[in-house]
Amino acid sequence: MNIPHSVLRLAVAVSLAVVGGLPALAAGPNARIADDARPMAPGAQFRVTYLLFSGRPNPTVTVLPGPVYEVVRKRLDSATATGRAIAATADAPPALGYNGILLEQFHGDGTVSRQVVHGDALRIESAVAGQSATATSPSAAGLEAALLSIGRSSGALDAALLDYIARAPKP
Repeated sequence: MNIPHSVLRLAVAVSLAVVGGLPALAAGPNARIADDARPMAPGAQFRVTYLLFSGRPNPTVTVLPGPVYEVVRKRLDSATATGRAIAATADAPPALGYNGILLEQFHGDGTVSRQVVHGDALRIESAVAGQSATATSPSAAGLEAALLSIGRSSGALDAALLDYIARAPKP
């Protein structure tokens, strides 16, 4: 398989050592960084977009099936299962700065589910424009931490961005 350099930009391999219960990304099929808006290949995978910037592309990581994919899937399932719905509010325009992490799950049948996690809030986006449901979940913060770890391990998030995210207000 020949992967263009612009899609795969990992300079060093990171072992699959367990870091805080989350396997670190390894160079290879579980660690692809997409730096553009190309369509996703068919099949099950996650696209993780760190919602940081306005006016320039946000850091994005693609997670293909494997150990890291399973960790993300299980944490997403847990956050969804333990969520407590909160009152619907009109979608406010995004604020400047960190707005959470968009997690897009591409299923093998071609469908896509989208969630945004920020702190203990998990917003499930609807296929209908402008409609979403938000829940708070004690597991959502763990999902966000796992996704930030993936960003760090893949090189999509450097120390300065991680510090910026850590200082950002929670919803």
